[in-house]
Amino acid sequence: MSTFDSVNPARPADVVGTYPAQGAPDVDRAVGAAAAAQRRWARVPIPARAGVITKAGEILLARKA
Repeated sequence: MSTFDSVNPARPADVVGTYPAQGAPDVDRAVGAAAAAQRRWARVPIPARAGVITKAGEILLARKA
């Protein structure tokens, strides 16, 4: 499987990560999955969505510490 490097645009020598190269079929599957997930997410009541986003923020803050 081929890969590509993602670099920091401010420091091109700084490789942020290496990822598998994807083709059109992979992109189509990802877009389809994202569209299906968005339809499910849209049915979640707003207070519940806010709770999920708040929890995600808390997790990110905890990891940053």
